[in-house]
Amino acid sequence: MGGSCRVHDDERGTVLFLTVMLLSILLILAGVGVDLARVWVAREQAQTAVDAAALAGAGAAVRYVTVSVRPGHCETCCSDDGRCRCCCVSDPVTDRTGTEKYMIEQGGWRRSRCDSFLGIRHRWLEYPSDTGRIARQMINLNYPGLLGPGGGGEPVSQTVKVFNREGDRYYPSVMAGIRGNVGTAFLNIAGIDDLPVDNCGQAASFYQVLREGMVYGRNGAPADACRENQGL
Repeated sequence: MGGSCRVHDDERGTVLFLTVMLLSILLILAGVGVDLARVWVAREQAQTAVDAAALAGAGAAVRYVTVSVRPGHCETCCSDDGRCRCCCVSDPVTDRTGTEKYMIEQGGWRRSRCDSFLGIRHRWLEYPSDTGRIARQMINLNYPGLLGPGGGGEPVSQTVKVFNREGDRYYPSVMAGIRGNVGTAFLNIAGIDDLPVDNCGQAASFYQVLREGMVYGRNGAPADACRENQGL
């Protein structure tokens, strides 16, 4: 009686090979995930830094006003009974300019008791000369550690731009930017040594616009300065 012969392939080597391949792929994906997570964290930290810098700069704005005043001077007036007192005599209307805090809150528009306040003619903002320094200090306080040598990264540039002229499209606002690179641990196997970080933040200062005593609404800079100024 004839018999049949079965040949069983030894698949243990194939399973081991597939297991090694799968583990290798998982390790690579995990490594790539670590690199991408580092970049994500660096970008989040960089955005916090530039937003804080822009807000600090915008918060340094000083409000100015030009007010109309009818000045007066004191002349002595005496009654029939011989009693004398100060009589205010009006002089030509004049404009006086200064910070809003001094001119309005502290009454700096008044030079004598005979002066009369006629109203605000013009109102605007100015950023102090040290606004840029204030914003840069805020960047440095919140600078992403992953962009520094200790985090395996490399800072490329940090920039602050202050729009301080009424004619500027983005007046009144402050813009801050950070550019750098985060070093990779696993992607460099594929020739990618670092990944870029490029963040920008803008903050505007708002105020009621007054010209010639007329209210022209709330003023603030367009919010697209970062998009329009990619060269930061």
